[in-house]
Amino acid sequence: MNAQGRLALLALAAIYGIALLAPWIVPHDPAAQYRDSAWSPPGTPGFPLGADGLGRDQLSRLLAGARVSLLSGTLAAAVAVAVGGTLGSLAVLARGGFSAVILRAADLSMAVPWTYALLALRAALPLQLPPERVFWAVMAMLGLVGWARAARLAYGVAAGVRDRDYVLASRGFGARSGYILRHHLLPEALPALGVHFVLAAPQYVLAETTLTFLGLGFPDSYPSWGSLLAAAARLDTLLGHGWMLLPAPVFAGVFLCYHTVGVSLAQRWQPGPAFQAIR
Repeated sequence: MNAQGRLALLALAAIYGIALLAPWIVPHDPAAQYRDSAWSPPGTPGFPLGADGLGRDQLSRLLAGARVSLLSGTLAAAVAVAVGGTLGSLAVLARGGFSAVILRAADLSMAVPWTYALLALRAALPLQLPPERVFWAVMAMLGLVGWARAARLAYGVAAGVRDRDYVLASRGFGARSGYILRHHLLPEALPALGVHFVLAAPQYVLAETTLTFLGLGFPDSYPSWGSLLAAAARLDTLLGHGWMLLPAPVFAGVFLCYHTVGVSLAQRWQPGPAFQAIR
């Protein structure tokens, strides 16, 4: 990893550390309403980033929302990569009908715009859910929608390894498919899946933010980055209280750090010719 990648990784580690510690470091309760301080501009004593129309501290909501949005998006990306990587590697081992079913399902999943798929899955759930259930529901939906690319990637890498001498030798000595999967196929696919995870994680964070922005994710009383953007969605709010968009550069910085780390890892991981041909 180059110097820029290491710096971005350190920045991400610091951001995630702050997000995890948010319940103990926020200056105010994110849901507390200080009506006398409604629309306080940044720099107001007690409100470094200002307050919204209900008098809620923007800094506290930004930190608490980071914990919700970053963790839900990151866990969803991990689920998608784990499920997709396993299915793609199994498709290489199984061949035949099972392999065809997995690959066609992956193709179909990638052909459907994932925004519409998320909206359809969310529509199948009750509109009003407790925040804890929303967290797990959003994570599960994002994982279900995003498994296909990881599966295709793992299939491409594992297919280039399947017929190598050491894999054939393992089969000749009686190794079962599970052993070959764990010790030969998945280890070869892990670098590529790691790069995919780093590049996909911010997309999942953005997807959660979009759901909440549209009113289909976390309720407004439960801070997330989507609710912060929803509070600044009205034109009159932007014209009169432009500081409500101050969290936006933070979001952009997180996504830029992820992109920098992903590009740095991708430059270090050089896929073999077999994978290049299959891709």
